[in-house]
Amino acid sequence: MEQIFRKLLDQSVKHLQALEGRGHITFKIITTEGEAFGNLEVKPISQKKKKRPSLYPHGEITNYALPVLLSVKPDQVVSIPIGKYDPEILRSTACSWASKTWGKATYSSTVCKSKNSVEIYRFPL
Repeated sequence: MEQIFRKLLDQSVKHLQALEGRGHITFKIITTEGEAFGNLEVKPISQKKKKRPSLYPHGEITNYALPVLLSVKPDQVVSIPIGKYDPEILRSTACSWASKTWGKATYSSTVCKSKNSVEIYRFPL
């Protein structure tokens, strides 16, 4: 570190230590050389959890269910065939779209295993 920067650092640390001594702050300065000043405990940065890979490409299930969902009128039941999709993922995707489009608490859904489909009932207005 150049001498001028070292002088500025020493002055800054001196001022910060005065504030710390009066209980106004806690601080930690770590130089690029690894030299540390101050008493603040620095915790390591936690790694973000990795997302698990999606079973289906983005938008595939919505595009599959959308033609059926667009035709639903109030007080009507529709059935979306499960096809190659996981039933709960299909139901969840359909419910997400319904909540965004129609609003919360405006429909009910279930996985109907006997018919191998997801049924959605849109409540009357």
